[in-house]
Amino acid sequence: MWKDYSVNYLKKNKSTAISIIVAVLIASMFISLLCTLFYNMWVDNVDRIKADEGDWQAKITAVLSDDEIKTISNFANVDKVIVSDANTVDIYFTKPSDIYEDMPLIAEKLNIADEHIEYHSSLLQKQFIYSKENGEKPMPIELLYGAIVLIMCVSLIMIIKNAFGFSMNTRIRQLGILQSVGATPKQLRAVMIQEALVLSVPSVVVGIAAGVGFVALFIKYANFLTSQIGLQGMKLHYHILMFIVTFVATMLTVLISIYLPARKLSKSESIELVKGQAVKKVKRIRKYKLFLKLFGVEGELARKSIYIRRKEFRTASICLMLSFFVLSIFLNFMTISEISTNNSYWKRYENAWDIMVEIKGESPDDEILDRIRATENISSALLYKTLDSQTLLTEDDFSDELLEKGGYKGINKNSKQNDNDEYVVNAPVLVLDDESFDEYCIENNIVNYKNNYPNSVVINKIGGVLYYDSDDNGSIPFIKSADDFSLNLLFQSDSEKVNVIGYSQNVPRVRKDFDKYSLLQVMSESSYDALINIQPADTSNININTYSYGNLAETENKVKQILGDKFNYTVENRIDAYNTNIQMYDGYKNIITIICAILACIGISNVFANTLGYMQQRKREFAEYQSIGVTPKSIAKILSIEALVIGVRPILWSIPFNILFILLTTSDKGITLSEFLSNAPILPTILFAIIMLSAIALSYFISGKKILNSNIADALKDDTIK
Repeated sequence: MWKDYSVNYLKKNKSTAISIIVAVLIASMFISLLCTLFYNMWVDNVDRIKADEGDWQAKITAVLSDDEIKTISNFANVDKVIVSDANTVDIYFTKPSDIYEDMPLIAEKLNIADEHIEYHSSLLQKQFIYSKENGEKPMPIELLYGAIVLIMCVSLIMIIKNAFGFSMNTRIRQLGILQSVGATPKQLRAVMIQEALVLSVPSVVVGIAAGVGFVALFIKYANFLTSQIGLQGMKLHYHILMFIVTFVATMLTVLISIYLPARKLSKSESIELVKGQAVKKVKRIRKYKLFLKLFGVEGELARKSIYIRRKEFRTASICLMLSFFVLSIFLNFMTISEISTNNSYWKRYENAWDIMVEIKGESPDDEILDRIRATENISSALLYKTLDSQTLLTEDDFSDELLEKGGYKGINKNSKQNDNDEYVVNAPVLVLDDESFDEYCIENNIVNYKNNYPNSVVINKIGGVLYYDSDDNGSIPFIKSADDFSLNLLFQSDSEKVNVIGYSQNVPRVRKDFDKYSLLQVMSESSYDALINIQPADTSNININTYSYGNLAETENKVKQILGDKFNYTVENRIDAYNTNIQMYDGYKNIITIICAILACIGISNVFANTLGYMQQRKREFAEYQSIGVTPKSIAKILSIEALVIGVRPILWSIPFNILFILLTTSDKGITLSEFLSNAPILPTILFAIIMLSAIALSYFISGKKILNSNIADALKDDTIK
């Protein structure tokens, strides 16, 4: 039967076979592309965490004996134990998913307190291992990725199903005739499954390979973008399991797509198949008065045609709407983010720095700072460190202006009080090198700044974010400016009493801001050294300002030469950092645009599959129209309106969500609507919409041309076996 019927059918109906091959090829390619792309993103994320933070899974910070280390090694699930230094032991597990059950047992066995145990949560969470005790769960972005992949895979499955559905519907009468002459339902199902396998297996293999190839090109392009801004690129990762999963998933889709309709048709009576009554007819179609008024009778016919075939176009509708929605939302988000970053960072610190040096570990001494200050084109160089601390304040400490506004609790709704009704206030410490601190005190008329260590100057204002050259409008004094006043600063390990030697409204010239509810302390390096109960800061910065922006790169190189190889540091200048920021935003936009274009291609391929795949049925449909007097011009109008509805509908659905998103986000970021509109991504959004509409129009143009060139008499003939 296979030889006499199927082979002959495929030879004489090449367009049907090609449509199935193309559908399976496209679906398998995109499934492979999506799975490989997200797999590579996941692997790259894990690799970056391992490179930055280490690949350890759990850590014990305590001095352990050799016997205790041996005890840990002997645990069944422990793979290896590495002593990274005298006080730290890194533990690796054979089965990391059991880490949150096994580590407490190890701690109990060795009598180790919980504060000495650290889990590598960032790495474990990327490996989908979460602590139930700490309430950890998948991040929303991870759920979003999973939802996108799932929706797109389901959409691709629908493409395959539609392709086979078209093949089945065009052969209903043929199958009925075969059944009437003795073919059993089992034989019919076997024939159709054999056809599906012959057409699908090569297509799936080629599609999977093509998907991997596109990911390789995508990674190459992404690496080109990241290389422009000095970031490390990605590598292509692929696992045999990816191929197996993609192949099995696609083939299962193929088999289900052919088996379900084949089973349904094989159970139908022969007479029903021959008469074409096995296909369910639409009993009731709603009226589309709006389309009738706008486009005439052709408009209503076009809208009813889409309604009848709404299931076939469901994949296209979902994919096109998602692609345009995701792209437009993302472009709007990036625009708002750029405006916000420009306002809160680039404009805010425009006069605060030109070159920034970040140093890990040992910081430069005064001699090196003097050499930097003496360098040509450098107007000032300030070394600073920051420390986190808190202090306790009572109502009596607050200024009269603050009390009039309801006190600290009246301004900060999230303020906390201890059992003694004292407010716990963040009091960060900004440490300046001695020379810079002296200059700061002189500029702010503060005397006796070299006495009574440890001491500090209080930035005495509340009501706005604290940063250099910040606008004092809306700010009021935080505490009373008492001459003899001290603060008890609470650090992580202990507390320190600090004498307040003065008050100021001016934040030193550094590239950093502080919370608007905090009581910022400015301190000299000498005062900082007098703090005996705190852990030294492991990071320091040198904030450099220049006379001219034209040769920042040359000045930056001179600073690097002075620092030499003695320090662990990174250097950036403001102009290069700004350009890098723009390139990063452009890179993000390009990558998301590519992903959205892939999503749109899935929807467009579904449109092509429907317009070209159901060609024979549409020929008969329009032949019937022509037989009652409908002109070719009206048929072209019907097809044009169909293309317009399919293309414009996802755009219209996205508009209200975008408007709501823009209004909420701009309001939250403090951006005016006019400011957003002047930077709105109108051109790329319109360009994407035009390309999407053009592709849909092309599919209908090809279909319409073939329909109008067909012979009416031939189109009205019944399907028969040739």
